[in-house]
Amino acid sequence: MKIMEIDQKYRDYLDRLRVDYPCFENPATPFPAYVKANITFMEKLENFKQFIDCLTADRCFALWIRETEELLIQSEVALCKYSNDHMSKALLVDTHDELSEKIRELAGRIYEGHWEYGLSEEADEQFDDLTELCRRIWLKESKAWLSLARAWKKV
Repeated sequence: MKIMEIDQKYRDYLDRLRVDYPCFENPATPFPAYVKANITFMEKLENFKQFIDCLTADRCFALWIRETEELLIQSEVALCKYSNDHMSKALLVDTHDELSEKIRELAGRIYEGHWEYGLSEEADEQFDDLTELCRRIWLKESKAWLSLARAWKKV
């Protein structure tokens, strides 16, 4: 059996989850694919959070970010249980199938801005522009959510 090479990013992630590296010894299990998908998406999510923070649009996306982070936590809990032999491979896959459906639903939501209006005509126009920018960001970023769903579903 060939042991997979894992880089520092994976080691750090597994250490954070307190998961032993031997889970990577058998690439036929879905474990490495889920870890890779989670790490990739977490990086995209962090970049997204930094970007919207620069736009002061973080209020707009707080709900999506919180729900996504909760789904990632559920994935990590499943990975930990699986690595400690507290979950079967079939249940791990079923759990991620369910999570992928939730991520797809999250990505499919239509962004609606939540801005306060009525300050002045100029302020209203700025809020409209910011809301439209946020909609465009959401359309682009929802593709990352769908990529995670496909990665979870594909295993």
